[in-house]
Parts: sequence; C-alpha cells; structure tokens
Amino acid sequence: MADTFIFRKEWIDNIDELDLLTQDRILGDLARYGAGLPLQHESDPVVATIVETQKKRIDASIAAYGEKMQMSQNAGRKGSVDKSQIYELGLLGMKAREIAEMVGCSLSTVQHSEEWKRAKEELKIQSLPGPKPKTDSKKLTVFDF
Repeated sequence: MADTFIFRKEWIDNIDELDLLTQDRILGDLARYGAGLPLQHESDPVVATIVETQKKRIDASIAAYGEKMQMSQNAGRKGSVDKSQIYELGLLGMKAREIAEMVGCSLSTVQHSEEWKRAKEELKIQSLPGPKPKTDSKKLTVFDF
C-alpha cells in the first residue's frame, strides 16, 4: 500500500463544473486508489471513468516516490574505514596508495589519518641506528580481501 502520491490541482479544476457530491466522490476515490484502498463509487460511471483515466498518473507518482526513497537510502557518506587496518598495513611498510586500494578508500584518507602518521613515525624510529625505544607491540592480523 502506498503512503504517498501526488494529488493534482488540475483534477479539481477539471471537475469544477460537476455537482459537489460527484466532485467529492471522484476526489475520494482518487485518494483511495492512491492510498491502495478499495474504491467506494465504482458503480457511478462518471466517477469510475475519471478515476480510471488518472490511475496511470497515480501509479507513476507512487513509483517515482519509491525510487526517491530508495535513492535516499544509498545517499550520504559511505561507511568509515577501519583505521586500525591502516595502521597495521603501514607498519608492514606498505605505501599509502597500496593501503588505500586494499581498504577501499582514497589516498587522501590514508595520508591524513593519525594511524598512517603513527605507523610512519614508528617505522622511522625503527630504522634509526642505536637502541630502539619500547613500543606497545600488537599482534598483526591477516586480512582477507
């Protein structure tokens, strides 16, 4: 059952010459059809004819609304990246571009992340001669891609 459809002013304009009771029946049945409810005045030939001529427009209105609702479900920012993955891959010595491709984000996202900067700094410290400062060691995990 539809919860939204476009009700057109032209429908009222087109039936303006009819008596008020017939106008109300037509508008009521148009609204019922649009809401997916049973029609009340199908036996009245004037009401039935006018409603029948507008069914395609109502159906198109409902379909367009459904498409917009579906599109809105897919809009907006995509899910965020697992930052720990950037850090762990950075510690393995991977380049930012490679990490971006693996985790499915932009190069900029990797380069601006604190995890990437921390991994680069730790790799730099490890490459210096002399005693190494103690760092928290983490167990690296293998990722399925």
